[in-house]
Amino acid sequence: MYSDWEIKKKDPLTQHTDCSSQPDKRSEADAQAGEESLGVAASWLTERMMAATGGMQEVPTVFGHHQSVEHAAVLLALPGLLSQGLLQARQIYQPLPKGYYGLEHILLLLANMALLRIYNPEQLKTCKPGELGKIMGLDRVPEVKCLREKLSHIVLQNKAEAFERHLSKQWIEQQACLYFYIDGHVRIYHGHQATYKKNLYPVKNYVWPAPQNTG
Repeated sequence: MYSDWEIKKKDPLTQHTDCSSQPDKRSEADAQAGEESLGVAASWLTERMMAATGGMQEVPTVFGHHQSVEHAAVLLALPGLLSQGLLQARQIYQPLPKGYYGLEHILLLLANMALLRIYNPEQLKTCKPGELGKIMGLDRVPEVKCLREKLSHIVLQNKAEAFERHLSKQWIEQQACLYFYIDGHVRIYHGHQATYKKNLYPVKNYVWPAPQNTG
């Protein structure tokens, strides 16, 4: 998967053309796929049919040659995410059931959503699925219903705490010197349930107890 990414190095299952390397051509091809096949930008028909019949665990990741891909700048953050262990979740979580999208696809999509300020799956409806798919080495990202189904499989494994411990242990082992910051709540008006009224007292010369952190 993402540890073995390919750039136009294709096997018989991934013989996809690059006729849509320009933005306008990609938009036309994505719209045409929505009218003639399985959905908008769903152009990898062979892989989708195999996934639907249980013929593959998940679709291979293949990056194509495209120009002016929308939101492609998020790829600049990808090395940092990988270095921090984003895809090491596969060491903790079990693979998702056979289908088109796998565990690593979902993890990277969630990371891209965070970087693009896409706060929930419903907001994906306002994005171009084909463009988001291109920056993940796919034809398109999953629809909202599919994404929620995949997230349910991940959540039901109940391994978030184990993954957190795994990453924390790795980060500590990588550091020669550690610094711990204790949150002192330097802003007394922080949080949704903060009860202090602004400008109630001159706080410059006083030390105040910190309110409960509810942010």
